[in-house]
Amino acid sequence: MDLAVIALRWTLYLLLGLVFGLALFNVYAPSDDRGDHSPSLSNKKLALLSLGAIAASMLAFTVQFAAMAGTPWPEMDLDAVSAILTQTALGMAIIVRLGALLIVALTCLTLKSRPRSFMATTTLASGVALATLAWSGHGAASEGTGGWVHLFADILHLLAAGAWIGAIAAFLAGLFHPTQPTTASRLHWLTRALIRFGTVGAITVAILTVTGVVNMVFLIRAEDLTARALTLYLYLLAAKLAAFGGMLVLATLHKFRLVPALEKAVVQGATFEVTANLRRSILLEMILALSVLGLVAWLGTLPPPASL
Repeated sequence: MDLAVIALRWTLYLLLGLVFGLALFNVYAPSDDRGDHSPSLSNKKLALLSLGAIAASMLAFTVQFAAMAGTPWPEMDLDAVSAILTQTALGMAIIVRLGALLIVALTCLTLKSRPRSFMATTTLASGVALATLAWSGHGAASEGTGGWVHLFADILHLLAAGAWIGAIAAFLAGLFHPTQPTTASRLHWLTRALIRFGTVGAITVAILTVTGVVNMVFLIRAEDLTARALTLYLYLLAAKLAAFGGMLVLATLHKFRLVPALEKAVVQGATFEVTANLRRSILLEMILALSVLGLVAWLGTLPPPASL
């Protein structure tokens, strides 16, 4: 059951991060020759991701409730389930999440184009859906004014992480499109998108760093770092920071070497080697991002050192 909870938390982080990150990518990504802000992502795909997040949210809640109650799914007390959904902050957050995801799915299914109203609606609604995950983490357990600071930091952390992983997914889709070849026009669009993400990425890293420090202040005491018997929480946190550091190294490599090399290669018409290097690098960045999400999902099920 613990493994199921962790796996479902990982799935939720991934799906909700992708929905928000890809919706946000539509806002700042350049248009291609057809005026499409993200030629690698259709409205239908974003709708399917949203519906998948709805299903994962419902399944995660039932599994977590069954684990807390110590009863199999068929024997769950429906009155207790209803009370949690309607009388607790966690339950209300889940209801808000489902409603926000439904708005994203319906917007994507009813609109074929992507006017500004579409991008504003999907980005705002998916951002709200992703932010509700903060009520499933340690940030919602803090009390008083400090508790609100912790919760707000968690929300910003989630949104920044979603923006990053959504951008990585968009770039991978552009580089590994299953039906359309990597043409010169697609590479030109990809180059402009990577350059434009430079500013967004810098803001994302700054938010992740600051909010990460805030979380550590609330969850870890100084004596915990010097204790002889470090907890599993601290080992997992160290692994998460190492993976995040690897992502920063790759992002720096993209910004200062691979993207300028791709921009030059597109002009010269010799893109094969540069594109291959970029594919490998962004794919590795996604693997590290998925590892970070897995570690975060695991950390969320463990008591932080400050609570012991």
